[in-house]
Amino acid sequence: MFKPISRLKIPIAEIMPQSNSKRTLVLTFLLIGSLLCLGGMIWGDDILRATLDPQEPFQIYRPPPAPDYAKASSWAIRPDSPPGRDDRTADVFFISPTIFDGGRHWNAPIDNEQADRWFRRVVMPNYVGPFQRVGRIYVPRYRQASLYTLTTLREDAREARKFAYGDVAAAFAHFLTHDNQNRPFVIVGVEQGGTLAARLLAEQVAMRPEIRRRLAAAYMIEAVTPGDSPP
Repeated sequence: MFKPISRLKIPIAEIMPQSNSKRTLVLTFLLIGSLLCLGGMIWGDDILRATLDPQEPFQIYRPPPAPDYAKASSWAIRPDSPPGRDDRTADVFFISPTIFDGGRHWNAPIDNEQADRWFRRVVMPNYVGPFQRVGRIYVPRYRQASLYTLTTLREDAREARKFAYGDVAAAFAHFLTHDNQNRPFVIVGVEQGGTLAARLLAEQVAMRPEIRRRLAAAYMIEAVTPGDSPP
């Protein structure tokens, strides 16, 4: 006859402390996670703004080097062939949206790699692509105001946006003088680019009849633009 194997007996007092310890650890992690989620919901915007804030007044800020629009490196897209070899009769001057979050700079360097990848992956196929059939595309790189400048009413942010417009105006002047050759043109701006396009139309096109008559169309996409005044 085989003798039954006796059951292993462990006092409950030795099990309970381990079980309670694990339960306490799990509850602690859950509590910490809940507090972090709650804090993110309440202070998330403030935390993001603090991260993107350059922490330097614009008046003493040293901006990135200015683009030289005579160089190809200052253009994200610029045709290689002269206008006479292109059957399309118009040109498209495209102003990019904000693709620079912020942080150390109020205005983006034109050679920011992360912003350039975002332009190639998102902006070019979705916003520039539809205008390829219209005419030759010109997309200047400009020291765009960072995303942070669109989240605050500080005077520094307004100065940064004004600074960005200076580059766009310089690129447009170079485009008219050296590339357009009196052809019809279309102005397109997306988000921050749309705001800058509206100012460009008001200051560089509307006030100059010889330029205004060549404007074929203007598109301000994802941007607030003024409507016609009521009669």
